[in-house]
Amino acid sequence: TTFINDSTSTTPEALMVALETFPEGNFIIGGTTKFLDLTKLATALQNFKGNLFLLKGSGTTELLAKLNTKPQVFDSLDEAFSAATQSQPKEVVFSPSF
Repeated sequence: TTFINDSTSTTPEALMVALETFPEGNFIIGGTTKFLDLTKLATALQNFKGNLFLLKGSGTTELLAKLNTKPQVFDSLDEAFSAATQSQPKEVVFSPSF
């Protein structure tokens, strides 16, 4: 398994770049809101071919309201990381996005 720590990715735009870089990865994203516009990010996630593992938080709640799909939400980073490492492909990217 390859782990990519993109924890400095704290804006929707930074996450969208990461999604382009790892188009089929397992992404752990989400958390507390920064009151940013998530519209473009939601569109990018709708077209994303990889797997999403969302961290519970106010920003995640805002993002889920804009998505047609409802990815699984985890209470902790440990839980999300465990689920992501068990999924294919074996590339896990931690990129919070807000």
